[in-house]
Amino acid sequence: MEEKWVGAIVLLVLVSGWYCSYCSGCLEEERIALLNLKHSIPPPTGNVLASWGGHGDCCKWVGIECNITTKRVIQLSLNNSRSWCSKGWYLNSSLFSPFEELKSLFLQGNCILGFMKNKGLEKLSGLSNLEVLDLSDNQSNSSILSTLASLSSLKVLNLAGNQVEGSLHIHVLGVKRPLELSNLAVLNLWCNSFNHTTLSFLRMLPSLKILDLGDNKLKGILNIKELVALNKLKELDLSYNHVESFVAPKGVKRALGLSNLKVLNLYGNSFKNSTLSFLRWLPSLKILDLSDNKLKGILNIKELVALNKLKKLDLSYNHVESFVAPKELAALNELKVLDLSYNHVESFVAPKGIDESKSLVMMRYEMFKYARSPKPKRE
Repeated sequence: MEEKWVGAIVLLVLVSGWYCSYCSGCLEEERIALLNLKHSIPPPTGNVLASWGGHGDCCKWVGIECNITTKRVIQLSLNNSRSWCSKGWYLNSSLFSPFEELKSLFLQGNCILGFMKNKGLEKLSGLSNLEVLDLSDNQSNSSILSTLASLSSLKVLNLAGNQVEGSLHIHVLGVKRPLELSNLAVLNLWCNSFNHTTLSFLRMLPSLKILDLGDNKLKGILNIKELVALNKLKELDLSYNHVESFVAPKGVKRALGLSNLKVLNLYGNSFKNSTLSFLRWLPSLKILDLSDNKLKGILNIKELVALNKLKKLDLSYNHVESFVAPKELAALNELKVLDLSYNHVESFVAPKGIDESKSLVMMRYEMFKYARSPKPKRE
């Protein structure tokens, strides 16, 4: 009798061990969903999906990250899952519905045109934990935005390198209204076709900290009244546009919501000397890039005196012949990088004020570089 009990216990241990080793992997529901997702992606597929298959633990597949406790998928990395694109395709986003704990979804470089009709981004609304969505380097147009409002938990949205244009608005029951993503902190719209009307939606993004609008169709005089609400914004990239100047409504400048802005990239625009007078309203600025603009002649940089936190100033690739600076400019005692290269200055003499700062003079010779190869265009 005792031997029977021992045998039963041994069998139970073996069965339990087998079962636990099986259940220690990803959930069967999500494993099947991953396989369905794999089969939905048009060939040719690359190395990303090569490990997806069989009855193995899908948490160990390439591009998959699971919660160590629940074994549910929390990150899906499908960047460049197609080895090359013969043509675009429409994604069935309902395939993501089983991933209830998904936090990050990366779909960069897959030639996605958009989402299947009636199976669009609204199917992601059940993903209440989704915080990061990367749809960059695809072929999507403005229609991809139609139901982004359902992703209320989203903190990072990357739409760089698509064909989105106009402004960020959505249609709800036939009514056009601005896109509202109250938790969004990072928005990358680089290399699309947005124009000056795009800025109107920014007021609906109160948590925004990083905004990239580089390489779009912004041009002429840019009214920054919509930026007033962005009191958390720390980095703003407007490079590779055709902006000539900023303008703000009367009474707005002193209350400008950009008081926390630390990085401002204006490289490759058409800004003129008068732009410097606007910059005094950015007291927290640490990095300023005004290279490759239309600064010319005698450049008086007295307006920069207020930027006493500035660490890097790039004025290269302009048409400046000489610089004028007041003695007070020596107050920029945190300035570590100053680039004046590729201008029309025949011989460099440190601007008055900067030259009187002993520590800065030392850093100027040890750290500053006044000649360099032409700037490569951003990729």
